[in-house]
Amino acid sequence: MRFDDLPHGEPLHVLARIMSEHTGTPERCWFLVWEGYSLNAAAIAGDPVFPLDDRRFYVFRGEVAELVDLAQYLATAGLDEETLARLNADGPSDLPSKWWPEDRAWVAGWHIDAAYLVVGCSDVMAERLLELKSLGARPASRVDPLEWG
Repeated sequence: MRFDDLPHGEPLHVLARIMSEHTGTPERCWFLVWEGYSLNAAAIAGDPVFPLDDRRFYVFRGEVAELVDLAQYLATAGLDEETLARLNADGPSDLPSKWWPEDRAWVAGWHIDAAYLVVGCSDVMAERLLELKSLGARPASRVDPLEWG
């Protein structure tokens, strides 16, 4: 699956709910946040500990449903009241770079240089994501080219 925009606001809530429904371990999810992407991650995680390719990531563990809270925290922690008041009603979000449940029923991720999200999942989950037009999902395959921003 591919999402041409990174979800935030209500679509992110919907995505997290569907992800929770399509894993046997919704209470145990791993989140990676690239060290160069969010200063807020450094504030709560300490030193990056997970190397992947040529980058290092902060590692978080929580429930799939906590995706929304983590994304909002990464975007807004440390902002003053005036700045927060100017943000739109959907609220900003900074998605983790990659995340997956402990049972590995699916995996989601995006690259800092590509402004779209890719989800590897079962056909059943893919059909559910495609049903919801508000998510902007479309089918993707392993041979589709990656496009860099």
